[in-house]
Amino acid sequence: MFGQKDTVYINELLQKANKITKSNSSKGDSLYQEVVKIATKNKYLKGKYYALRELAFINYRSSDYKKAVHYFEKAIENESYVKDRNHVGQTYFKLGTSNLFLGEHKNATKAYLKTIDLFQETKDTANLIKVYDNFGVLYGNMNNYKKAEEYKIKTIALAKIIKDTFLIASGSLNLGTIYAQTKRLDKAYEQYMIVKSFSKSLKNDRINHHLYKNLARYYSEKNNMTACLENALIAKKYLRYSKSKVEKAYFDAFLGTIYQELKQYDKAEKHLLSSLNVSEKLKSETLQLNSLNPLAEIFAYKKDYKKAYNYSKKYYNLNEKTRSKSNNKIVTELDAKYQTEKKDKEIAKQNLQLQQQQTQNNYMKGIALFLFIGSILTWFLFQQRQKRKNQEITTLKREHQIKTLETLIEGEEKERLRMAKELHDGVNGDLSAIKFKLSTLLEMNNSVIKEAITMIDNSCNQVRAISHNLVPPSLENFNLIEAVAEYCHKTDDSHTEKITFQHLGNEIVKITKKEEINLYRIIQELVSNSLKHAKASQIDVQISCQNKILQITVEDNGIGFDKKHSANKGIGLSNIQSRIGYLQATVDFISNKQGTSYIIEIDKN
Repeated sequence: MFGQKDTVYINELLQKANKITKSNSSKGDSLYQEVVKIATKNKYLKGKYYALRELAFINYRSSDYKKAVHYFEKAIENESYVKDRNHVGQTYFKLGTSNLFLGEHKNATKAYLKTIDLFQETKDTANLIKVYDNFGVLYGNMNNYKKAEEYKIKTIALAKIIKDTFLIASGSLNLGTIYAQTKRLDKAYEQYMIVKSFSKSLKNDRINHHLYKNLARYYSEKNNMTACLENALIAKKYLRYSKSKVEKAYFDAFLGTIYQELKQYDKAEKHLLSSLNVSEKLKSETLQLNSLNPLAEIFAYKKDYKKAYNYSKKYYNLNEKTRSKSNNKIVTELDAKYQTEKKDKEIAKQNLQLQQQQTQNNYMKGIALFLFIGSILTWFLFQQRQKRKNQEITTLKREHQIKTLETLIEGEEKERLRMAKELHDGVNGDLSAIKFKLSTLLEMNNSVIKEAITMIDNSCNQVRAISHNLVPPSLENFNLIEAVAEYCHKTDDSHTEKITFQHLGNEIVKITKKEEINLYRIIQELVSNSLKHAKASQIDVQISCQNKILQITVEDNGIGFDKKHSANKGIGLSNIQSRIGYLQATVDFISNKQGTSYIIEIDKN
């Protein structure tokens, strides 16, 4: 029979385990495991909760976040027996943070939402701020910078209310990080200076470490690598606060890439290998990716092509594996829509041929030839897939089924996203490696090599532009008006023709992201047609919204074209007509010697 004596005994064991853990965590772990067994046997669930929670914290502090999540979840199963709701809130908070470190954003969100309820119930504003702060980090990790910025601003506002200098500094530091990630460097620097004004009075190693690390990144973006290294070394001094192997490994990789940029290759190699060694022990695939590609470039520079090839191959395989995991849901959806035995066999065959050819050529001809051939094969694969996609569009147009058109358009956008990533991660990386190899020959003062490097730089810029054109970041992070305005502005900067944008009427509401994407693509195609064919000096884009009607107008003052001869020609016009059909919109256009005008109207209901 369970009684008061058993309760006292279990509580004494908990106190004993707590003391032992401070000096020897493994012994503390064993004793807490024993407490769990005794508490379970005697049905003392409150004691079981505390023992499981402490086991979770032992693994959390040693960076074993998978085990930490396991024990936190087990502890929460018994949380109803704990009266201190703030204590339970702390448990949910650490569960969310452990999931955040593991990249399990959905589970982290669930835990944080429960934490918010508990801290609001106990009116614990200081801890509530920490939850909002981590929510900002979570959205930042998912590249939802608009939402991340909202949470960081909310964090700072609450911190100012309770006059907590540490939380103000922490919030400003994280807000600066978001500004830096979205290339608003001046705003980021302003936030860092706010943090710096508090740093002396706070005397907090954690804040100072992240402040100088972020300043190092800022100067890296400004191409001032000397200042970047100076701030990184200051940040390294303050890293003494952390016991996290993961955090130290991330910083080693960061410092290694800085030394690499400064061509101090021995120091770069030392830090990158240290980071890789820790990440392999922790089995962190994301952390390994930070070191593998820079190490391949360093050994290529040192002409140790075997090591360069091995690191490059490991990076490629690991990157493909990681990408496969994160995009599993997308792949499943695509398989359901386009599953045919012939296509599956063709894709498998092409992938097999690509892998075999890469393996044979790389080892024999060196890392440069391997990357070059890889880029050509990637381009060829894209051309073949694009050709099949165009054939599918032609077939689907004859069927005139809105649901089928929707499936096609979704597939096209996902194909754009995939190709944008392949261009950025594959071709751009290949060109950079080729440039790096050619740079080592510059000591010969060969003008032809210099011209080749210039051409590669131009190619890199073109690849980056194509990548952004395929999947515009502004359309993902902002609304249709902001995305079209940015597109017109950038296009105007890069062409002799004058391109203007105007928004009239009310704010656009009750419109889905799918509809925004289709409207954006229509405008993009119409402007592109004017630039290619119209010989116009001015192109005007206008979006107006009155009552239930959304109207889009694209006009130019070019030479016009014959409607009859152009009606059945051009993939671009077919794409436009397909998207208009999907949106159930009406289109009216006039084309003569004075120019061309497209007017598209959509009833939002």
